[in-house]
Amino acid sequence: MKLGSPINSHETLSQNAHTHTTKLLKLATCHILEKEKKDMKYLSSLIITLCLANILCLGMVYADAETADHQCGPNQGNPPCGDGRCCSIYNFCGSGSSYCRGGNCRYQCWFAAAMTTGGVPRDNSVTKIVTKSLYNEMFKHRSDCQSQGFYSYEAFITATQSFPGFATTGDVSTRKRELAAFFAQTSQLTTGYGPSDPHAWGYCSINGTVHTTAGNDYCTSPKWPCASGKKYISRGPIQLTHNYNYGLAGKALGVDLIKNPDLVAIDPVVSFRTALWFWMTKHDSKPASCHDILINANSKTNDQVSSSYVAIDKIVNGNSQTVQTELGENSRVSNSIGYYKRYCDMLEVSYGKLI
Repeated sequence: MKLGSPINSHETLSQNAHTHTTKLLKLATCHILEKEKKDMKYLSSLIITLCLANILCLGMVYADAETADHQCGPNQGNPPCGDGRCCSIYNFCGSGSSYCRGGNCRYQCWFAAAMTTGGVPRDNSVTKIVTKSLYNEMFKHRSDCQSQGFYSYEAFITATQSFPGFATTGDVSTRKRELAAFFAQTSQLTTGYGPSDPHAWGYCSINGTVHTTAGNDYCTSPKWPCASGKKYISRGPIQLTHNYNYGLAGKALGVDLIKNPDLVAIDPVVSFRTALWFWMTKHDSKPASCHDILINANSKTNDQVSSSYVAIDKIVNGNSQTVQTELGENSRVSNSIGYYKRYCDMLEVSYGKLI
């Protein structure tokens, strides 16, 4: 088995190193007891040697975990890159900002004061608000429905690193409400419509083909020439639709989504990034971004605030052609607000002036 093999060999070698070191420690302990060594220098030297052996064994495994061809990403099974290296959006390991920073990076990215544990950055304000266990409870059916767990916690947290203003602006209550509103809108668009507990079925749909017009490729803007045979139908948490949205999102994220629109339905990190890009960006003819509307809601009068959530809903659903035909606008907004209230309750924050 090669040290450079993907994750399985990495885990096996780590286990072997740990097992071997444990045996050495047991033998050393027996030896010390049998000989009744009282020389503390000898004991200290032995312990230090064993500790160094353990560190070197484990370190060797981690240092050489990168595949020989330096490929990474979901098509390769998400193998790790070497120490100090990152997996780029083009699925190769490397170092430097073109691999490791912002929209160029897929995982093991550079973030201020952020190291990763199990693929999830530490010291991140979003992870402090939404833990993995809470996320799994919020979207408790996502692994049982059509999406089959596509919208993972790790993918969401990784995607937030490309948008440092998301859920980090304002006080804790404001940040929680932004998360609740984002989750509510994306849950409404991807809902599984469960027969019971209707607001617990978010993140069940990836492609919006069921609700899009048959045969329509949504190549609607000449400014973004469409790739042959590609369709720009609703995909991902925000159900990104139309070639111009794919083009603009891809440009912002450093991914060619005109040539590869299916990435939004294949790569969960890219999928979440498109949703966050849409949320954080002011679009033509819209009064503000969803993020700005939410952040400014608490400073408005009651009359101004009354339409804030509806304004967000119109921005989001103006993008998507997956506005479910079985729901009228009022029903859609009502259902989305139901999600929002559920998530606010789970985040232990009041609904605020947004609704």
